[in-house]
Amino acid sequence: MGLVDTAQDKLEDQLNSHGRGAGHVAIGVAVCAAIASGTALIALKRTPPAGPAEQAAATDGVTVKPSKPTLSLLLPTLFSLSSLSALRIWNAPSSPRRTRALALWGVMQAVNAALVWAAPKRRSAQLVGAVATASITAAYAETAKRIDTKAAGMVAPYAGLMSFTSAMAGDVRRSREQGASRSLH
Repeated sequence: MGLVDTAQDKLEDQLNSHGRGAGHVAIGVAVCAAIASGTALIALKRTPPAGPAEQAAATDGVTVKPSKPTLSLLLPTLFSLSSLSALRIWNAPSSPRRTRALALWGVMQAVNAALVWAAPKRRSAQLVGAVATASITAAYAETAKRIDTKAAGMVAPYAGLMSFTSAMAGDVRRSREQGASRSLH
């Protein structure tokens, strides 16, 4: 087996695309990239600048918030993992379960984009958003697991970051509103 054949096999394994045409794979790549990129761009654009409470908290170590450069490294990676997961499901044999998993992934992306865009300030709204994100992600992972276990495993880091950033955003907003740096802990 030549180098090109080996590379093609590795790529097909990574994309779960054995037996799929290049057009089918390209459509999946385009759709996943567009959706995930849109959500990532919203997240990066909506990241608020550090306020006085955050700056004070950074000096006494009470509140930890990832910097915009850190998020700009993490978000594309995690959105890429989520997109690769969806692409693996897209390339799986057609079935009602596959359709359900893809729909859940789309809802997961829409909910995350809406939460990032709306940036709810009330703790109850943040809790609803976090529970919705966790629930949809868990439903997607469970459905995806029955189709492709690798695809299901790829969303775990994504779910973790979404939960972390939701919690931190709420903590930062409360710190600003209260004029003091307090932690949820």
